[in-house]
Amino acid sequence: MKQLFTFISLFFLTATYAVERDTIKKTVFDNKTEIRIDVTKLIAESRMGLSYERFISQHLSTGLNVVLLKSRHIAQDDYYWNAYQYQNTYQINPYARFFFHQRKKKVFFAETFLTYHAGTTIDVERLNDGQYAYYAYQENPISGWGGGVALGGKYYIKDKIVIELLLGVGSSRLENDNTIAINRSGIHVGYRF
Repeated sequence: MKQLFTFISLFFLTATYAVERDTIKKTVFDNKTEIRIDVTKLIAESRMGLSYERFISQHLSTGLNVVLLKSRHIAQDDYYWNAYQYQNTYQINPYARFFFHQRKKKVFFAETFLTYHAGTTIDVERLNDGQYAYYAYQENPISGWGGGVALGGKYYIKDKIVIELLLGVGSSRLENDNTIAINRSGIHVGYRF
């Protein structure tokens, strides 16, 4: 009789735990859309980074990240007249994520992304008018494309508010055949609905 009672108790305890665990997973993963703001870019660089993510399944999602306003990438070689300055006006990053580890309110993922960005370069050129040589700044529009990979994790608060940590890197090729590094790292805060 004790064995039967113990068996029935364990059965109901296990079933209750399984239902409770599925309920937690369903409340977090039932909502298929997420919108986030990049807090790191906003505070450190005064740029606005917005992300939209759509969950296709529990293990796969796609999204789009848009970064607006200006940042500066300065590169200079051994000669002053070959220095250039690149100002990024906007950046668009479509991405796909694979979720490989999920717990109640935490998820970890790997991401692959593409990037397209546009802006201007400020070139320093040496000009000669026949009598005098001088340096002049010339502003040229430029765009580039590239890609990269990232790893990250999310933590959900009350099944709606999300805090995301993302560490990623990539490279981008500009129209003038220069290559620049793309940093896709930061802390994002958002809402899942």
